[in-house]
Amino acid sequence: MIGALALTACAARGPLVDGVDAGGRRLVVVLDRSTSMRDNDPDDAARAGVDLTLALAGARDNVAVVTFATSAEVVVPLRPAGGTAARAAARAALHGLERNGVSDVGRALERAREVLEAGQAPRGSPIVFLTDGVPYRQPRGRRLSAGPEVDAAVAAIAARGYRIFAIALGRGASTPFLNRLVASTGGAIVVARDPGELPAAFETVAIEALGYLRAERGDALTVLPHARRLAFLGRWDRAGQVGVVTHDGAAVDEAAVVRTPAPGAGAGPFGVALVEAPAPGAWRAELAGARDTVLLLEPGFSVDLEPVPPVVAAGAAVPVAVRLAGDPALVEQARPGLRLQARLELDGAAPGGWTPLAPGEPARLTAPPVREETAARVVVEAEVALGERTFQLRRARALTVQPADTSAAEDAPPADAPPAPLELTVRPTTFTRLVWEGDPLDPVRLTVRGDPARAARVTCQGVTVEVPARASRVLEVPCPEDGALTLTGDAEGALPFRLDLRGEVRRHRLSPARVTLPATPAGVASRPVPLAVALEPEGRAEVSPARLVLAHPSGHEVEVERGDDGLVARPGPDAPPGRYAGALVVVADAPRGLRSREVPVELEVLPAVRAPHAVAVHGGWGWVTRPVEVAWPTLEEVALTISPGPLRGDDATIDPELDIRVVPLDGWSGERLSHEPRRFALQVFLSSDLPAGVYRGALELVAAGHALSIPVELEVRR
Repeated sequence: MIGALALTACAARGPLVDGVDAGGRRLVVVLDRSTSMRDNDPDDAARAGVDLTLALAGARDNVAVVTFATSAEVVVPLRPAGGTAARAAARAALHGLERNGVSDVGRALERAREVLEAGQAPRGSPIVFLTDGVPYRQPRGRRLSAGPEVDAAVAAIAARGYRIFAIALGRGASTPFLNRLVASTGGAIVVARDPGELPAAFETVAIEALGYLRAERGDALTVLPHARRLAFLGRWDRAGQVGVVTHDGAAVDEAAVVRTPAPGAGAGPFGVALVEAPAPGAWRAELAGARDTVLLLEPGFSVDLEPVPPVVAAGAAVPVAVRLAGDPALVEQARPGLRLQARLELDGAAPGGWTPLAPGEPARLTAPPVREETAARVVVEAEVALGERTFQLRRARALTVQPADTSAAEDAPPADAPPAPLELTVRPTTFTRLVWEGDPLDPVRLTVRGDPARAARVTCQGVTVEVPARASRVLEVPCPEDGALTLTGDAEGALPFRLDLRGEVRRHRLSPARVTLPATPAGVASRPVPLAVALEPEGRAEVSPARLVLAHPSGHEVEVERGDDGLVARPGPDAPPGRYAGALVVVADAPRGLRSREVPVELEVLPAVRAPHAVAVHGGWGWVTRPVEVAWPTLEEVALTISPGPLRGDDATIDPELDIRVVPLDGWSGERLSHEPRRFALQVFLSSDLPAGVYRGALELVAAGHALSIPVELEVRR
């Protein structure tokens, strides 16, 4: 028996760290695997939450997983999250874990601290702690197991500056005792009322612990310089996965994308595509069929909530301050687009109103009156405008509010309270639409978080949706041209709600709106057309380097080349005459977020230049004349010489110097020629003594260094 216990203790301790990356964060996830979790989380949704946490960690971020019941085991030692394969291996370590025994919370927290200490974790490193119950009898001196007391374990964590973020599964798990423990470390509690809310709870904690900014909806965003990482998160009703990720329209090498689930592992209810150190530019991911989409961006700066007092008395002032940290230039760039607000929330009570905040300037919230010790939290929400998209950020810190005078609070008669204000949270509160002239506006998708205590009816732009208490609903409304929206809400027993949203619609146009190449005969290169696009009223745009092909209704294609002088079309000799059409793709470089646009390109192909036929002349005597039509396969006229050669028969020769003339017709000078047909007369003098018969020779045409010979046959009849 003693040997078995020794073996259990050894296995429980296990390796604490494994090649920690000093440049990454340290994060420990602690999972309750006691017997009660089999009933409270029968489908093991907690493991899906850990999957999501791992999916959002950076490649250099160090993540450990500790599970606990009667003992605490380091299932995954603290090590870099790494790439797709490393994360899949970490998730595989959680398969088949037995859920059995009582919860030794003290031992679990002690093990988490040991892991962080072994990894030399800096102050502020988080412990994500999942439980469905807390041994709140321990403050009275009673213990549930042989491990350390919870108070002592938490005190050791707080002394090292580590923070506990508790995920409480079930309404009964969030207690004043748990709140007091978490508050002493500067952490917070996230309540998951049922197992279905566990992945979202893990997502909330992971986003704060890993420093992400969050933007709901959409599959594209513009990344500014110095961003640390970018993640596309999609949720599907059944199963799905993130598709191709592109940067500035080009597919990103899969080696640069960390995917969850791993390729080939099958689709799941959520999928993540993570990109480390994304280059500036337009990023997009395929999220076909996703019920919800979330864009996560870790910028080159952080928004940190300063510590709050763990315990305050009712009526006391609670100081709240937000600090921006990071590269000073980036902080100053982000500051103008940052809007902050804070409020104090009590468990089981409607939250108070929001108080505006300014970075670095503390504000004070007043703790409300309470009848008994009450769990509370300070919540700070922020909107950060980066590029053409607004991101959201939420930070929370737990604290406990104690009654100022317990006896007076118990004896005080209830007052007739006025109707409470309707508390609705709407995101986003601002939006920007960058569109081309004439294009329709995408609808505005608003996420409305319901009042904590009552259902509400919410209306905007004539669209109405019912929002249950504490639930979220999406309201999709037409986008007005002036960007002004008014959202109203009403509920029984509450004051009406009104929120004026102000968006911006900016329309742009391209110059030129169309490119027409000069008409060109088949087999002839067109004249170059200079290509320069301008984005108006202001901005920058570039033509995509993609291949440009113009198509005829018959399906025949003509490729257009791009040279230093502009666009040049080269229809082949077999190109059917007619109009050819295609388009250039123009990508807006500034402002970012404007969709690419096609500029139509047209070309008229003329019939091919016909080679002159052989010239046949006949006559008896005197001057005989034959008109000849010629053209040259160029758009520009080139210098031309036409030289008749001698005509030789069996018994005589006609001398070109004396008896053959070339006479231009129709006002043509005969000195220059292009693809436009021109005519000249070939005149031959037949003397009376010239023998009858057939005489043969040629006309020589020389243009642009090239020669063309036209056969001539003369029949002399007597």
